[in-house]
Amino acid sequence: MKNTNTFGVHFIIRQSRKQNGLSPVYARIVINKTRCELSLKCYVLNEDWNTAKGAAKPKTEELKTLNSYLEEVRGKLVHHYRQIERNDLELTAFTVKDAYLGIAQDDAAKHSFFWLMEEHNMHIQKVL
Repeated sequence: MKNTNTFGVHFIIRQSRKQNGLSPVYARIVINKTRCELSLKCYVLNEDWNTAKGAAKPKTEELKTLNSYLEEVRGKLVHHYRQIERNDLELTAFTVKDAYLGIAQDDAAKHSFFWLMEEHNMHIQKVL
């Protein structure tokens, strides 16, 4: 029986982190009730954001371009999700985010807390 995973990409704004009256846009990746967020380095006015749709209200050409960019990001995240699923790798919101950012799973595992502890212990053994 094949394992089924829930997967979703939602776009949100953070009103608490405003810069010059603009709120930053984040992509929220949700897999099996776990989530992580990815800053898209885009900013929008609160009144130009449609929370229900998770997109900007297309009033201007700039906002239409932002919506186009959001759909492009969604497509890339879905692509990475499918690749990870197809290769039977560990499937979490963080692995999809890392794949989108170009961080290989081997690199991410190498820089874990346990990796750091092993490096520290090996360094201490050499010194002593």
